Amino acid sequence: MVRDLEQGRTGRPHPSSLNRLCTSLGLEADLVARTEPETISAQPPSTTAADGATGVLELLVLGSFEVRRGGASVKLPNGKRRLLLAILALNAGKAVHQDTLVDLLWGDAPPARAHRLLGEYVRTTRQALTPSEPECIDRVGRGFRLNKDLIRRDVDEFLELSELGRLALGTKSYEQAVELTGRALRLWRGTVLQDIDALRDLPELTALLRKRIRTALDLADAHAARGSFGEALDQLEPLAERDPFNESIQARVLVTLARSGQQAEALSRYHALSALLNRELGLRPGPELVEAQRRILNNEVDYEPAANPGLLMTPPAVPQQLPPDTALFTGRECELAALRERIESALADTDARTPTIVAMDGMAGIGKTTLALRAAHLVADRYPDGHLFVDLRGHNTDLPPRTSTEVLAELLPVLGVPLKLIPEDVEARSALYRNRLAGSRTLVVLDDASSADQIRHLLPSSTGCLVLVTSRRGLISLDEAYRLTLRALPDADGYRLLARGAAAGWRSEETEALQELARLCGGLPLALRIVRALLHRRRVFAAGALKERLQNGLTSQEPLSAFDDGERSLRSVFDLSYQVLRRRHRQLFRVLGLMPGPDIDVHGAAALAEIPVDSAQDLLSDLADHNLLVETEPGRFHFHDLLKLDAWTRALEAGENVAEAESRLVDYFEAAARRADGVIRYGEAPPCEGADVGVVEGPRIDTREHAMEWMRAEIMNLLAVARLAVASGNHPVVLSLSASLHQFLQTSGPWSGAVELQAAAVEAARHGDDPRAMASTLARLGAIRRLTGDISGAVESFEAALLSLAPNTAESMVGPILGQLGEAYLLTADYPRASEALRASLAAHTKSGDWASRAEALIRLSQLTLSRSPDPLDALPDLCEALTSYTTIGDPKGQAYALSELGEIYRICGNYASADRALQDSLRHSRTATDPMTQALTLLRLGLLRHFMDDPSTAFRDIREAFSIYEHLGSLAGMASSLACSGTVQAGGGDHKAALESFTKAGEHFAACGNERGRMASVMYAAESRYQIEDRSTAVADVNATVEHFQAVDDVVNEAYAISLKASFVLDAGDVDSAVSLYLRAVDLAKSSRRVQTQLAALRGLSKAHVARGETADGLCALEAAVRLCHELSLPEEPSVRAELAALRAT
Repeated sequence: MVRDLEQGRTGRPHPSSLNRLCTSLGLEADLVARTEPETISAQPPSTTAADGATGVLELLVLGSFEVRRGGASVKLPNGKRRLLLAILALNAGKAVHQDTLVDLLWGDAPPARAHRLLGEYVRTTRQALTPSEPECIDRVGRGFRLNKDLIRRDVDEFLELSELGRLALGTKSYEQAVELTGRALRLWRGTVLQDIDALRDLPELTALLRKRIRTALDLADAHAARGSFGEALDQLEPLAERDPFNESIQARVLVTLARSGQQAEALSRYHALSALLNRELGLRPGPELVEAQRRILNNEVDYEPAANPGLLMTPPAVPQQLPPDTALFTGRECELAALRERIESALADTDARTPTIVAMDGMAGIGKTTLALRAAHLVADRYPDGHLFVDLRGHNTDLPPRTSTEVLAELLPVLGVPLKLIPEDVEARSALYRNRLAGSRTLVVLDDASSADQIRHLLPSSTGCLVLVTSRRGLISLDEAYRLTLRALPDADGYRLLARGAAAGWRSEETEALQELARLCGGLPLALRIVRALLHRRRVFAAGALKERLQNGLTSQEPLSAFDDGERSLRSVFDLSYQVLRRRHRQLFRVLGLMPGPDIDVHGAAALAEIPVDSAQDLLSDLADHNLLVETEPGRFHFHDLLKLDAWTRALEAGENVAEAESRLVDYFEAAARRADGVIRYGEAPPCEGADVGVVEGPRIDTREHAMEWMRAEIMNLLAVARLAVASGNHPVVLSLSASLHQFLQTSGPWSGAVELQAAAVEAARHGDDPRAMASTLARLGAIRRLTGDISGAVESFEAALLSLAPNTAESMVGPILGQLGEAYLLTADYPRASEALRASLAAHTKSGDWASRAEALIRLSQLTLSRSPDPLDALPDLCEALTSYTTIGDPKGQAYALSELGEIYRICGNYASADRALQDSLRHSRTATDPMTQALTLLRLGLLRHFMDDPSTAFRDIREAFSIYEHLGSLAGMASSLACSGTVQAGGGDHKAALESFTKAGEHFAACGNERGRMASVMYAAESRYQIEDRSTAVADVNATVEHFQAVDDVVNEAYAISLKASFVLDAGDVDSAVSLYLRAVDLAKSSRRVQTQLAALRGLSKAHVARGETADGLCALEAAVRLCHELSLPEEPSVRAELAALRAT
């Protein structure tokens, strides 16, 4: 009541409260009668005589929840209504937001109409409590409040008596203090709301429990002050047993024992406590326990409690030191969710023995402090005993890191310790700090720690405390901490941060420039904030202009100079991390800035820095601990782009010999690539290769698996090193890398990099006088161009390769180029030239005895036959001979390719069972041979097969897997084929909108590859879906264009489908005669090319057209032909076909 009067929360206290206050202060007892109207009752709140007359409600929360009126219990509503009333009773006089009530009532799964149900609960609860009186529950804004003027609570009486008792204790009115605090404690009938488990973790309950403990301590002090030591110990012993590490309580027990004549017991207790603290927490007794022991030993215990502030330290207020949150916080949803889950789990753990410690680390500018403060503000209400924030200055330009001694000298006064009682020794200060936080739920944020040692003395021992630590280093020695390493933000979050608050005056056309700015910042929050400040402060800078400025800056001698808004500089922030490094770490950091690729392993780093591999491993790990590198996998490290630029700048400033370092790296990678290529091709390294991969010990490349793994990990670095060799004019290395990487790049990509490398190799070969080298590089360039879909470019390269060779060149050199040229001709539908080149290739391989290449030539000839012959089975002889050859020589890659072609022929002919067996065998062989190209092709063919076998889910799975492989390889043609297959399955399932989107994207990809046949086929399939979604005029125009195109290029297969599709459009428009004619033409074309599915579709369409023309018998005949074809080929019949057939037969 006294505090409420002081702070203006109570304007007219109850007369009984004033009477007790007057008695405590020694004032006249009738003072109240002279200052209050006679109508005010003088009955104390605990009596029920007046209640019986007035009917005032009593709400009892200090124990089981009860409601009484006039001394009699009131029956409470059950379930949620009782819980609602308990929440409002606990917060009487304060509005509780409806969202908070919904969370407390239903937790994480509220019903859809939770707020409406809440209003109903409030209404029925009002009726149960005050059916004929003013409402005791008010609506306040978007919340509800229990009207404190219409009720009485035991908790209010407890708080009032407790405050009066403390006031009496302070004025040495010990008898009165015993009476008042005793009455306050007797109001407790158990724990707060002990029968309502749902509210057990509320901070308000914890705060009340702490006040109960404080009141019990006041009662013990009052008993001890008047010489009733037994009664004092009766209060203290249960508290000491419940909280054995609370040194303030334990010190009271020791002193009280000594004052009661039990000095020996007191000293024995002290030694037992000392051993417990050392065993459980690794601590020595704090200053309060030490002071208690000294007084006992010196027999200086005859003193009053209030006379020794060392044992009665009380915080003047709950500390609230958190800096404000930021409105610009963006992203980090996953990190915040993980933090909250960890914190909530710790709060719910009743067996916890340590505080919750979260250690966040990450590179400079990554947003550690921002995330820590956001998390702290989100959970602040779960820690009602205080929020502490300390800037440890681990990385500060002007000031050294703060010591634990300095920090504790700042924190202890905040926690209520008088300055004169703060010990000098850091151990004693830490013990006192932990003692002040013992039993509390306090949130501590320790920002910018330089090391784990800096914060060890700042960690509380109370299990209810939460400590959030941020550091640029990984604090790995904090064994009990939950570690969270922050990485860069995704580009989408970076864009959101830049665009936040930019709506006013922002031009929508600058969105692309903003996205590019976000990418240039590399997801680094500090860089993003600097750029955002530049955009908002300097209005003259449009996003596009600032983007150009940053791009130009990144290629200058000072690439980070643009990231400076006048108050924050990215370079100065990075400098703080650089300056704490030792000399050897600084040197490696600088040299790593010269690496051309995105990451590096220990061997590459050792070559670049010219140091042993073991030393490189240790130094790289240390740099990763400082979050200057990220160890993405064991022994492989990644630089953030902006940190890499900083390292490059420092290398130039330090005068590092860039040319020599790059030369070492080029030599290392060139030698290692030659070794890996030899192992991939032949199962062993080339002769005289040994372990010589440069100036350092090389990686393990002993088996084909090791070599492929190394190539996959290093391919981007190898391509970057090739660019270095090109830039320096190192033609032999360029030619060597083009040869060593070709096999891997063909099967694994990326093809865009392969084209760049092989084109550079062609230019390097021009500087020599070696026709064979020129022919080889041109052939490699042609092979990659063909894979990317640049067929005309491939033809040009292969023809140039043949022209560069002398007439008497060996067949082993000429044969493969002829074969690849013939395949390119085949893709352009130049069948005469394709046949000539392929037969010449077959003859050359037969003469040279190269059976694997001969088998490949046979497969190409079978593909030519399949394209030209009306009967797909005509392609089988050459294909079967090729498969036999591959099987004989034990070539799983060749077997996979031949089996995939065999499966496709079976599918075209409608033999689905045989197609499935062949394709499954192909998939197994391609995976064994690590051949992703054949694997992806076979998966696509399996997807189409599953579609025709009415298994769309498996079809989509196979097609998606194929698309992923092609996307990784960078194959536009492969991705186009995958999209077209997806469209086919989607259209078959009736999702024509999705199918149209897939076919359209496929056409765009085919066009980018220069594949006109694929593009027009995509237009044809898209027209079918377009027609189904009512864009009929465009669909008709597109299908007419495809019919003309396929007739012009003599593509019978696609012409049959296009004509059948045109017939369906014509029939739908009502031109039955034209439809019959077109369907008959489509059936003939499909039959001649043995395209079963097209034939079936045309026969069904023909049946409908005949029926529409009144020719039911002809319609039945066409449909029966379709059914017979299905039976002959063991194809599943569609239920709709059976229904149509039954209807026609009935007619």
